Amino acid sequence: MMRSFIAVSIRPSSDMQIVFDSFSRLKNIRITRSENIHITLKFLGDITGERATELCRMIGSIRHEKFYIETGEIGAFPDIRRPRVIIIGISGHGLNEIYSEIVKITGSDGDFLPHITVGRVKGPFTIPGIKIKPEKYLIEKVCLYKSELKSTGPEYTEICCSQLI
Repeated sequence: MMRSFIAVSIRPSSDMQIVFDSFSRLKNIRITRSENIHITLKFLGDITGERATELCRMIGSIRHEKFYIETGEIGAFPDIRRPRVIIIGISGHGLNEIYSEIVKITGSDGDFLPHITVGRVKGPFTIPGIKIKPEKYLIEKVCLYKSELKSTGPEYTEICCSQLI
């Protein structure tokens, strides 16, 4: 069994990295490492190797054009007053279309709130007035990832990807 999810990865710009660095200087938050920045389309939990092979075949059949997403404001789950996860909101029509394709593949739907996780709050925390300027990012592939939880933080490994056209 492997813990897994389907996502699109983001290579952070220097401006986005400044936001992550600003949060990393604060107490009670564990920041997402830059190599792990992504937008989760579907968290799958534990799956078998056979299911991973099947998902890879289906992900490989996705035929969608490359598209741009745009970063929004800094927010939090469950909300700003009680932050547990600090996020950057994301918008982009193509992302919703890809999500619909993933729903067809996985057979399950849910609330899709596209975001980039900045970090996870580990204690009392007040969100500072850190701002992020809106930026566009080109999305070129959709991947199935394996997620291993380690003491240093999660480690993500691409299992398979579908290049967008």
